[in-house]
Amino acid sequence: MPLVFVHGVSNRLGVDYRRGVEIRDAFFRRFLLRSLAPSTFGPQHVSIRNPYWGDHGGRLRWGGASLPLETFESLGIEDAEYVALQAAADPEGAVERPSAALLTIARRSFPDALDLLWSAAALSGSGSAEALVELGARAYALADSRPSPGWLAEVRDDEEFIARLELDLEPQQAGDEPEAENDAAEYESLGLADGWTAVRTGASRLRAAAVSLLGRAASDRIRPASIPRVVEFLGDVFVYLHEQETAAQPIREIVETAFREAAAERRDDDPFVVVAHSLGGIITYDLLTSNAADLHVDLLVTVGTQVGFFEELKLFRSSDPSIPGDAGPKVPMPRAVRRWINVFDYSDLLGFEVGSIIDGVTDYGYRTGSLLKAHGAYLLQPGFHQRLARRAAEAVA
Repeated sequence: MPLVFVHGVSNRLGVDYRRGVEIRDAFFRRFLLRSLAPSTFGPQHVSIRNPYWGDHGGRLRWGGASLPLETFESLGIEDAEYVALQAAADPEGAVERPSAALLTIARRSFPDALDLLWSAAALSGSGSAEALVELGARAYALADSRPSPGWLAEVRDDEEFIARLELDLEPQQAGDEPEAENDAAEYESLGLADGWTAVRTGASRLRAAAVSLLGRAASDRIRPASIPRVVEFLGDVFVYLHEQETAAQPIREIVETAFREAAAERRDDDPFVVVAHSLGGIITYDLLTSNAADLHVDLLVTVGTQVGFFEELKLFRSSDPSIPGDAGPKVPMPRAVRRWINVFDYSDLLGFEVGSIIDGVTDYGYRTGSLLKAHGAYLLQPGFHQRLARRAAEAVA
């Protein structure tokens, strides 16, 4: 079962990028791909490609010196992402004790705290990706069944919060359920104990970020989470639109190659899936309506993308200025695509509807009210992948 993920803006090759790919691929295997072919799913049938085009994107020649951002003296530059995560999760500064930052958020929203914790754990670079994803799946299943566990009122800080969470996520004891021994064996074989190392490391980084943000005004807390992403988005978009020969063409070639290699692996009983985030959706739509229009994509998922907005502006090579006419028809679905799901977060300034512009696209609003999940962090969170898997299974049924 081939899947191609086309990344969006602000991706540059390095340790963080590779770790992100590892975690995201594990989430795709654990949720989306398994939901599309539950009867035949197996790791041996899965092929995930991540065409990397970041080196052809925009480059800030002064390293972003034009951004009016404060430096955080208590943290090194390597912790900037944790500051952004913490600021987005707690924009109003409700956390009064950094040692209970996660707990404060959990008492407000247990799922939000889990998503924050797993984003930080994914960024920590420690622990097995498969183990971290499996733990995340179990944590979110717990949140589904118990949205506000009673023990949240009993624990006093983040250390106790994680200890109690680990207790709830331990495999059942032998004899409790028929599959208990298998559960325990799976726990050991996946090395889930190793996954907790990443969780605790992420929590520690978030605690340091909370110290740095303590007492700052709401605007000063939100800025590190939002402004850099917007600037990076604008840089990559401008380069893609205005440097057709030196940047856009090489980007299209890299992604098209991945599409064709994946399509060649497709079996009759497996779907060919493309997931595209942000500017990756622009690149994907551009290709599937031009150079790669002959392909057959069973399911296209765009997340936090601007395809609808760009089509309204008629910026694509395939854009037809005569649509809409007086009757206001929509643009036809690309013939290369069988099903198309578009997901946008209402808090994401860079996510747009597509179904109102292109015929046959199903839009899903991911209403979180949190900048934490807006425009990218949700790709590292179990809650998003669980919901996406459900919608995708419905779409191809």
